[in-house]
Amino acid sequence: IQVNYNNGVNTYLVNGGTASSTGLEFSTQYSPVEDLRLGLNAAYTDAKLTEDVPSIGGLSGDPLPYVAKWTGSATADYAFLRRAGWTARVGGGLRLTGKRETALAHSPAALPLRSYGVLDLNAEVSNDRWTVRLFSKNATNKTVYINMFPLNNGATGATTQIECVPLQPRTLGL
Repeated sequence: IQVNYNNGVNTYLVNGGTASSTGLEFSTQYSPVEDLRLGLNAAYTDAKLTEDVPSIGGLSGDPLPYVAKWTGSATADYAFLRRAGWTARVGGGLRLTGKRETALAHSPAALPLRSYGVLDLNAEVSNDRWTVRLFSKNATNKTVYINMFPLNNGATGATTQIECVPLQPRTLGL
């Protein structure tokens, strides 16, 4: 496999030996009453090295970078008005991502990324020809980092900064 490796100056792809990924996914949708749809998705993933890779600090059994053991989502969508060919609906979803690491667990470049949940909301009116939709992604403006890179001092090799990539902040759209 190939994995991202950060030496403190650059990030690049390196050979990561062999790995194994097993898991289970579940997805369902349920409509308890007319015009209401509820959805649930969940996934468990066990992705890990199956051999040591000393060149990048990887040991057999280390979880693969950026792979959360647990992810999931829950959604709801309700249509509530039907007049003159128009339909109105509201909905939302909660996206969940479990904790994970930015590199192989035994690598000195590994940084922990915490688990998080994000709420998305939407409302729309539509007919056979037109749809007007208002949406909010990350409605609660959750601040979490989805990626991190250690930046090293070239002279000493010590980590002096960590460059972080945040989750997209609250985004409204029409």
